[in-house]
Amino acid sequence: MITIELAKHRQRRDELLDLFRLSFGHDMSAELWDWKYLRNPLTTAEPEVIVALDSGKIVGARPLLFDRMWLGNKKIKVAQTGDVMVHHNYRRQGIYSQMNEFALNYCKANGYS
Repeated sequence: MITIELAKHRQRRDELLDLFRLSFGHDMSAELWDWKYLRNPLTTAEPEVIVALDSGKIVGARPLLFDRMWLGNKKIKVAQTGDVMVHHNYRRQGIYSQMNEFALNYCKANGYS
């Protein structure tokens, strides 16, 4: 059974890099991944990632970058999606939609626009 939850990005980085390679057919270097998701000025100190798990193994991921932006004279919380991935053996099972719904509910519950 597939479960959708938040995971600590730093703790699951190597699994996410493997899923990236399987999903997109090419590698992203660990250095680029770390800059994009772990050291990016838009990330929090402990970035989290939405993952789809099958028996604890990551089969889908929806990284988000969280930040604050000005909208007129009001500062708002915003989220930007990153590289959304679903392992090829798990496609066409609604995992992307489930991760998307989780992301929208999470962002709404935590005050993100």
